[in-house]
Amino acid sequence: CLLRVMTTAVAGACEIVLPDGKNVACNLVMGEIAGQLALINDTNHDFSLRVSAFSEVLFLEKEEYEEIAAESERFAEYVE
Repeated sequence: CLLRVMTTAVAGACEIVLPDGKNVACNLVMGEIAGQLALINDTNHDFSLRVSAFSEVLFLEKEEYEEIAAESERFAEYVE
C-alpha cells in the first residue's frame, strides 16, 4: 500500500512487511512509530503493516500531524 500516514501501536504488536509481502523488516511494538519520514517529507512508503497479535493501532494523517506538531514542539521532536 502507498500511504502518507504515521502509524503507532498502542497495544499488541505489528510487523513492518517489505513490498514482497513475505519479508519482515522489523517489529512495531507498543509506543513505536513507523511511516513518519514519509509523512514529514511528503513521500510514499511502500511497506505494509501486518498485525502479529491482537493489537490496537492508530493512524495519523499528514494534516493531523501538522496540527499536533504546531501545538507541541515536544511531539514534533519525538517524531523526527
